[in-house]
Amino acid sequence: MNIKIPNYEILNFDRESLIVSDVGVSKVHSQPLVNVLSKLQLSSMITKSEINELLLENGLDADKAFQYLEKIIPFKAVSDTYFEKIVIIHDWRGKVGLESLYLQELGGLLEFRNIVDTNVVKAVQDLRDSPNKSANVMKCA
Repeated sequence: MNIKIPNYEILNFDRESLIVSDVGVSKVHSQPLVNVLSKLQLSSMITKSEINELLLENGLDADKAFQYLEKIIPFKAVSDTYFEKIVIIHDWRGKVGLESLYLQELGGLLEFRNIVDTNVVKAVQDLRDSPNKSANVMKCA
């Protein structure tokens, strides 16, 4: 699972540090935890296993420390992005081999439609009205 690291500030004092995030202000007395927070600040995205590894490297109990981190900075789970199918509506008259070149690279993910033979508006509506409702349309010039 990918985790988006939110913006937060670390204010270091002699005996404690303050973490300022969207959740509020939290006191942190553990220097190893402050070290982890400093390293996390350098990333915008990280996996949970990478966070656990970082916690263990700093001598912390990964489960308890992660639970604490979730309370002071609002992690956001990010699902993996993937494509089920790519539909290319084109006008490649006279451009030999473009479809086969794309098919070699991307295999069965592609479907080609010639703009002359396709009602573009209907094709886009069909994609958007599909049961999974996750179609995205990009215009390429």
